[in-house]
Amino acid sequence: MKTMRRFVDQLKRKRAGQDAAVPLVIRAAETCIDPIPPVPSNMISGDMKKWAHRAKITLGSVEGVWWFSGDTLVRAQQGGGRVGLHFHGGGYVVGSIKDVRSGFARDSAGAHLALALQRYLLESGYMSSPRALLLLSPWCDLAVCVYLSAYDVELLMRAAVSREADNVKGLLGPLPTQALSGPYFSPALHPPPAHWPPTLVYSGSQERFASSIAELVATLSDAGTKVTTYEAKHILPRYSHDFLIFGTVDQEWPNEVRQCWVRIQKWLDALGAA
Repeated sequence: MKTMRRFVDQLKRKRAGQDAAVPLVIRAAETCIDPIPPVPSNMISGDMKKWAHRAKITLGSVEGVWWFSGDTLVRAQQGGGRVGLHFHGGGYVVGSIKDVRSGFARDSAGAHLALALQRYLLESGYMSSPRALLLLSPWCDLAVCVYLSAYDVELLMRAAVSREADNVKGLLGPLPTQALSGPYFSPALHPPPAHWPPTLVYSGSQERFASSIAELVATLSDAGTKVTTYEAKHILPRYSHDFLIFGTVDQEWPNEVRQCWVRIQKWLDALGAA
């Protein structure tokens, strides 16, 4: 862990003052921290309730960060405008939503969490679904991790997986290893529930997760989901996964980064017009 912390510190020092990789809308935004209260206990049911009970999980508040500009937060709280829920990446162990440089991009492990939440919303029927999902370099097949050997720290940052396969199994808590092949841990392997919302998947064509991401896209498409998919084709494998978090990518492949944000904006605009 000391080695990993040193690597993260070095990454932050290299990116100090290099805000170009952070989209302008975020750099210009204001922030505030609000606690997110726990959902009522009766909204946790089925397998999710069983898993929570076995792992001795209790519901509690978590801190959330609002990103906004002007009066957009007030309008959002009044039910106007758009609101996005962002889960940051980092293999569930690295970074913080409070630090844009440590993992901002609605990405990787965060995309995995978004996929799991969307599935639960549809299967439980307790709440309405979001209008759409935006997945950047989604981590969508954890089953493969149990067969992989140890990763070095740099690979952890690139592929957003645990340093060792055994650490990935830690996500299971008391559940058996076979559960990693289930729909909540490996959504690429399972068709989605009915009424899955429009989904944008953006990834690097040379990233380690490319095959599982392609499988996820095919699985969603085969189920009738409206899926839009893009790949950043020219970024080297070292930076291809979750490429938006790297200052080096913004410097060496600025057109790829610019094209990515333009495509995302057009996709969001099209949702608003639909």
